[in-house]
Amino acid sequence: MKRNRPAALILTLALVLLPLLAACSRGSDGGSEDGLRLSSEDLSKYTIIRSDLADQTNVRNGIRLREALVEQGCEPGLGTDFYKEGSAAFEILDTEILVGDTNRPETADFLDSLAPWQWGYDLVGTKIVIAGHNSDATASAVDAFISKVVNRAPLGFSHADRYVFGDIPEGEGRVYRLLTAYSENGNGPGKDEILSAVRDQDPEIVVWVKYPAEEEPEPLSFLLDTGYAVGYAGCAGGFSAEIYYWAGAYTFSAGESAVLLDYPKLSEEEKGALVYSVLRCRETGKKMIFAASRLPEDASATGRMKTVASFLKYTVSYPVAFAGVGLGPSHKEQTVENAFFEAGYTPSRSVAVEKTGDADPSAAVFLPYERLAADASRSLAPGLCMTVFREAKRK
Repeated sequence: MKRNRPAALILTLALVLLPLLAACSRGSDGGSEDGLRLSSEDLSKYTIIRSDLADQTNVRNGIRLREALVEQGCEPGLGTDFYKEGSAAFEILDTEILVGDTNRPETADFLDSLAPWQWGYDLVGTKIVIAGHNSDATASAVDAFISKVVNRAPLGFSHADRYVFGDIPEGEGRVYRLLTAYSENGNGPGKDEILSAVRDQDPEIVVWVKYPAEEEPEPLSFLLDTGYAVGYAGCAGGFSAEIYYWAGAYTFSAGESAVLLDYPKLSEEEKGALVYSVLRCRETGKKMIFAASRLPEDASATGRMKTVASFLKYTVSYPVAFAGVGLGPSHKEQTVENAFFEAGYTPSRSVAVEKTGDADPSAAVFLPYERLAADASRSLAPGLCMTVFREAKRK
């Protein structure tokens, strides 16, 4: 009996290690899951899985994905997430492409990593997950996967191909420092609080929005006396706004109230519900737009946000740092609606990470996620927020 123990031990280890070795050899590079690279031949052995309870949009998402793969000479299977223990016909495989909200833990892990407005795809273990928090978001993820992965030669996939819409990138290069302030009905920061923040934080740009509007907002003399200049000072959409810039770091190009699109129908006042200043950085020579708007929750809020998003989407010449101020806790979900993200904007890190809970009234600084990256964004006091960002790191 003693002589047989080593053999028994070897047999036991073999039984344990064989599945792991099989998984490791599945990629065309023969690497582990961390370095797994799936070739077109590998993907042909996979099965596209959607929920057994999927709606028609998600059913179609799976079909569209398979059709696109077939056009590239790859023929994966197609099925649902229904499974039955002990049944070879309904077993859970390691070779699955999970589309939408399935009952697989890999789908749950991926969706848990996404903010409510995000969608995308990744390699989780040995499985490809393509999903968003609803069927339409999953459709966008499938579209992106087809465009960026399936139609790319040579066809293949690894964790390096991961993509998440609205993901906050790393930054590089010059640091930009933006202080945003918001006051409503006398509540929020005043001149003394802003002066203290300027001294402590050394911002290059200061944006102060007040509601209701002051008829003739007076520029903050203490800023002008310390080297700042006025990029914009005036009223729009029922609020007043002031944008200041450090004259040693920027030159002024333009500053005015934007005329927004007439969809849905907005009053003349609401169509001017965004102000901006175009500034050129002396160090880099690049122009940048600093914009602000008050986005309250009322009957016109959705329309106003869509028109603001339209403005942001079409200011493609320069990156825009947009302060969407006037946001109480109940406004948060409405403010980060799809219109902003379809325009290519994502909130600064503190807002994106804090997916639940109260939103600081001044903390919703939106940056074009493919061009600017938030290094830090924190509330200094109610209605007072400091955001530090850089250009997005090029991959």
